[in-house]
Amino acid sequence: MPKLTMRFVEGLIANRANNDIELLSFYRDDEVKGFGLRVRKHTMSYFVESRVNGISRRVTIGKHGQPWTPESARKQALVILGSMAAGIDPVEEKVKQKTTSLTLRQAFEEFMQSKDFRPITRYNYPRVINKKLGDWLDKPVTAITKDMIEERFRKLSSGTEINTSGKADANLTMTILRSTLNYASFKHEVDGQPLIPVNPVSRLTQTKAWHKLPSRQGVIPDHKLASWARAVMQLGNPTARDYYLVLILTGLRRNEAPRLLWSDIDLEGKSLHVSSEIAKNGIEYRLPLSDFLHELFSRRFAERIDSDYVFPGYRRKGRYYGCYQTLRNLREQSGCEFIIHDLRRSFLTMAERLDTPHYALKKLAGHSMRGDITAGYLVIDVERLREPMQKITDRFVELMELESLYTIRQAAASPDGCETIPEYYLKQAESAAS
Repeated sequence: MPKLTMRFVEGLIANRANNDIELLSFYRDDEVKGFGLRVRKHTMSYFVESRVNGISRRVTIGKHGQPWTPESARKQALVILGSMAAGIDPVEEKVKQKTTSLTLRQAFEEFMQSKDFRPITRYNYPRVINKKLGDWLDKPVTAITKDMIEERFRKLSSGTEINTSGKADANLTMTILRSTLNYASFKHEVDGQPLIPVNPVSRLTQTKAWHKLPSRQGVIPDHKLASWARAVMQLGNPTARDYYLVLILTGLRRNEAPRLLWSDIDLEGKSLHVSSEIAKNGIEYRLPLSDFLHELFSRRFAERIDSDYVFPGYRRKGRYYGCYQTLRNLREQSGCEFIIHDLRRSFLTMAERLDTPHYALKKLAGHSMRGDITAGYLVIDVERLREPMQKITDRFVELMELESLYTIRQAAASPDGCETIPEYYLKQAESAAS
């Protein structure tokens, strides 16, 4: 074998340019045993090989070019060979270095940048990881064991600070962690092997520990709607009052309504646009505004103060995020134990009870129609949905014992002693209760 010199390497480069070279060739240096050059069609890399602790190892030094020339690579080879002679395995050292350097925080950040997640996912995933696994974020990913997973899953499943079972939280947290570790395992390899040979979250599958969560069936029952509406109208924050009314009268999800901008509301065309950035499934859709909703949004537009959001946040900064204390107060005052998503179920349940056609119901819900061949032939526009939307609103207003917003606006100006629309609502509701 020749001595690896710059002249020899440049000859190989010329041969490679003329396509006069094999797909893979090894050239070993005759001066330093164990030092060599690996040549492929498009790359040339220096390596060193020897036995350490009875195991044959081949370690890549680097690709030909700066900083690796035959001379610099030969000097590095002597260093590596010396450590191997002393019993230090460079492969194991590389594994140790990599496994102790990649933390869960770094792995999660890389995972979140790996694809175009929807805005709601970009908001929820970091919130869950920071809250549920914050004390693990600076640990190396390889230090997270199956026993740690099992113990944390059990702890998360024991209950939450808002008096829920914690089972959904536990499932979601470990699902996010599993995806993060899977991504880190296949992106970060050590000598062609995954950084994490076995995802520790697999323990939950092996032990069948994942919680089977039944579909929720909660709605606001008819006989509770009046007391629920009365509690809503007693809220001191007008944004919160309108937010809850819009949820039950449109079926919008709790995170869709607060992100509506005034550019999404067409008061002239009496419609509401849910963009793909807002929609949970990434599919945009439009909803018609019933008379009640049209008056509600018209009033909010007339009273808006320097905010692009229909439901602005505290002191008009950002959007409305809701408040658990508000929800707690509504539950206590209405005598109805509900979660916010129950309002969406109430809307869709009411729509079905009023014999809303199947495909119109799916459009009102903003559900995907992918995979449905028949749906692909149907053009269901806003006007097709206007009549069922009006029926749904009218029935809710009737059960809540409230008149339409248009009538209330007129009544608010009458000599009833009511200065605001909410005061009129309360007076009507209290009269009906008595």
